[in-house]
Amino acid sequence: YNNLEEKKNQVMDLYLNYNKTFNAIKTNIDFTGGYNYQNFNYINSSFTNDVINNVVNQGVSSNETVNLQSVFARAIFSINDRYLITGSIRRDGSSRFTEQNRWGNFPSVALAWKMSEETILRDSKVISDLKLRASWGITGQQEIGKRYPTTPLYLNSTETASYQIGYDAAGLPIFLQPYRPQPYNLNLKWEETKQVNIGLDYGLFNNRVSGTVEVYKKNSSDLIVFTANPQGVGFSNADFYNIGDMEFKGVELSMDVYPVKTETFKWRIGGNITFQDAEVTKLNLIQSSDSEGIIDVGGISGGTGNFVQNHQVGYSPNSFYVFEQVYDTAGAPLEGVYVDRNQDGIINENDLYRYKKPSADFYYGFNTDVTYKNFDFSMSWRGSYGNYNYNNVY
Repeated sequence: YNNLEEKKNQVMDLYLNYNKTFNAIKTNIDFTGGYNYQNFNYINSSFTNDVINNVVNQGVSSNETVNLQSVFARAIFSINDRYLITGSIRRDGSSRFTEQNRWGNFPSVALAWKMSEETILRDSKVISDLKLRASWGITGQQEIGKRYPTTPLYLNSTETASYQIGYDAAGLPIFLQPYRPQPYNLNLKWEETKQVNIGLDYGLFNNRVSGTVEVYKKNSSDLIVFTANPQGVGFSNADFYNIGDMEFKGVELSMDVYPVKTETFKWRIGGNITFQDAEVTKLNLIQSSDSEGIIDVGGISGGTGNFVQNHQVGYSPNSFYVFEQVYDTAGAPLEGVYVDRNQDGIINENDLYRYKKPSADFYYGFNTDVTYKNFDFSMSWRGSYGNYNYNNVY
């Protein structure tokens, strides 16, 4: 038995850059425009040989392609070494979507003000660097694993599913292998994420102390989710849909300090922390306010069709959807005993509730390095708080 697989990835990048400084107005202009092409080709074939290497059974062969193309442009204006303006636009196309939804437009703009270059701060003995910046932009997502999610395709049945249509002249039965339609969604389109952030970069005492304070907010819309089909819809139990929105917001803080900084010896201590919050803000397919949401996420072993996570408006994505444990007076869990949350005398799926989440409330890190002449030593630590895993074995 032989199985042959071949993968090809063809890439082409073309761009043009123009850069010019106008000394009279102390302004620099940097412009870049270009085109990107990527083509992924997946070829698979299988067949069975006999002992003298003759092919006795040709298996199913496939030749699938995913094509991505982009045109892009970016302009950067630096004015008097104090003000920075950046604007960009991308137009991305994916063969995963139909012609009507194939292309997405993704602009962005960023502003920065180097306040430490202003006259009032230029000679400061305390503030060595101070920059205020803000940005807004949209990015797109189309990578879902499936190569033809919007194309009507048919799959040939196996021989065991053949259909008899009569008999031939010799009286032998005639069988045909029917085709069955594969699931697809003509309305599938780009998933988009809009982000706004404001940041402050600072350096104090000749940059012996430096760091960043940043606030951000992201809104993802038209999320591509693989979820169950309503009865009588589609050609499978589940398919890909643009069904919801999510909101992410947070604060990031970082700082570096040099307790010692000489020509031959440097010791740096750094730390960072990120507070974040994520919430599902919309589910298009769920109309009722008291709906259980989308529960078929977070599959677990030990049976068929078991899931332990849930998407629902007002909650963190992938929140765990479980039974509430009952404990004895000593605080130990009672094995197999759960709370009848709706008080109907039965413990079933109507008693599930959302408890904990896999995303952290905040991340933190610590790092330090020591340099002496040509020798250096460094280490880093990182952690998170408020994120949980589901222990299916336990």
